[in-house]
Amino acid sequence: MPEAGAELDALAREFYEVWLRYHPDLALVAGFRPAGVWLPAQDDVDLAALRSWLETFILGLDEIDFDALDLDRQADFELMLGAARVEHAELLDHDWRCRDPGCFLPLVEIHRLMLDPPESLRDPLVELLSAIPERLRQAQVALRAQSQTMSAILVRAAAREADSGRRFLRDIVCADWLRRRCYGLVELDALAEGARAALAGYRDFLVRDLVPAATGGLGCGSEQLHRRLGHLHFLECDPLALGEPIARALRA
Repeated sequence: MPEAGAELDALAREFYEVWLRYHPDLALVAGFRPAGVWLPAQDDVDLAALRSWLETFILGLDEIDFDALDLDRQADFELMLGAARVEHAELLDHDWRCRDPGCFLPLVEIHRLMLDPPESLRDPLVELLSAIPERLRQAQVALRAQSQTMSAILVRAAAREADSGRRFLRDIVCADWLRRRCYGLVELDALAEGARAALAGYRDFLVRDLVPAATGGLGCGSEQLHRRLGHLHFLECDPLALGEPIARALRA
């Protein structure tokens, strides 16, 4: 039925428009310019709103007649439903903020901004640099309360990334090509210095406070892996039974 296809198309447009606002980092990866906000949501209010919206989206998909869709739209339906279910479940019981301190670092966004700079580069760069100190301050509060769930390996990796990010910011702000494209260099230098100081403080916090207390496991667990394999890759299998086949493949 044409009505089912039109309903799915409308829902898909809404899905990506809203979802990409919560994930501007992934919007950049997909080749879209973020709409106003350049960093992904990380506070409780925003993530609760995302969870609620995902619930509404899943209910909207459930009301569409799957059998009335053409094959391409059926594939779109399954991909969107699987992705929404996985993200909703992980927001409830596998919060990334309790797992990987590297996810708080806004360095990937700055890297991508440099690789594909917009016509007006200064405004998004100022926004990103300005956001780093407060974002990392909030991260330290969240991580301190969840230190035992962290893997020491991921904490050390995040500390190294923060340190390399500090040097990266020093280099890009001094680059001639960037200074030719941006006005207000005194403000830009001050913001970059504040961001570098915040990254250094975050690195010190991770090494000094978090590594000794981080006793969590590195993996996500069989339940989450099973969910991801099923909903995102459409592989119905028991992750606990995959050890020997994977080992054979690696040996081969």
